[in-house]
Amino acid sequence: MGISGNFDVYLLRSIKKGGQIQDEVVAVSEQNRKQTSSFRSETMARLKNMDDKELGLGFLAELTDEYLAFYSGKQQGSSKAAKNKPKIKKVGKV
Repeated sequence: MGISGNFDVYLLRSIKKGGQIQDEVVAVSEQNRKQTSSFRSETMARLKNMDDKELGLGFLAELTDEYLAFYSGKQQGSSKAAKNKPKIKKVGKV
């Protein structure tokens, strides 16, 4: 499955002291944005309402680290053929 059309590419990376470097490259299309818009708006509103912007960054850093660990653990259970797939992940349904 190729990625085509209008999309943005993001690098999610977590480097934690004493831990492994975790990273994923993700392609996000306009359709994906529409599917997540309400969740993104709610989350962004909560982040903007925090008293300290640094706390928001810390939260995002920890959340990214936790989700990348969850995501990579989920991927490890897949077959060897899946390891040969392109590094860019397309999110959402095709």
